[in-house]
Amino acid sequence: MNIDNNSGTIRKSPKFIKKAILIALAALILVWVANAVIISSRCKKVYRSPQNVDVKPLADLKLKNKIESLQGVIAYDDAIVIDGRHIQANNTTNPDGMKEWVEKNYNLGGCSNITASFMLFYELQSANIFFDNYPIPSDMKDKFQGMILGGTGNDRYRISYVEEAVSDPEGGCKPMGYFNSHVAFQKNNLVIVIGETTNDKNSQSKKAIVSEIATTISR
Repeated sequence: MNIDNNSGTIRKSPKFIKKAILIALAALILVWVANAVIISSRCKKVYRSPQNVDVKPLADLKLKNKIESLQGVIAYDDAIVIDGRHIQANNTTNPDGMKEWVEKNYNLGGCSNITASFMLFYELQSANIFFDNYPIPSDMKDKFQGMILGGTGNDRYRISYVEEAVSDPEGGCKPMGYFNSHVAFQKNNLVIVIGETTNDKNSQSKKAIVSEIATTISR
């Protein structure tokens, strides 16, 4: 700072003004970061509840041998992998040891949609690994927390929680009134995942589909 000898007033130097501007900018940045962190933490909030679904028909089904092919067994809508190759991605080799991956879609009316995915593997070990990680990200901490796990070895199942979708930060990270859930089964070298999106938190739509699939693959 400098003192004007004629008027006796204090004049701020350019360096002082520059420093003040930098401090103000830093403060604004800190406020912005703090707001971003708050918004991010709000959006990380999840709305989960237990899923009540009867999996007994598939859970109790015993398959003595490996399944060789789903062709002629499952009347599917979409084929993703056939003969170990991604047919929808320029016929590329599947690295997961998967032989076949087909999907069947169920539009049950209203706002309930279900997709059953059937993944058949050449080896049991590949099926084991896939079951442990799909559709749950492998790096997700406590990924099975809140889920029901049953069965042993190569004959097991998983019941997920029901999770309500949440809007993005611009929408206030609010629950949106539709719900996602899945049940998964491993039957030797076959993994089945039945996923549902619905506006009914207590939907029982998967029950009939679980029973239908159990009847189909037991023939």
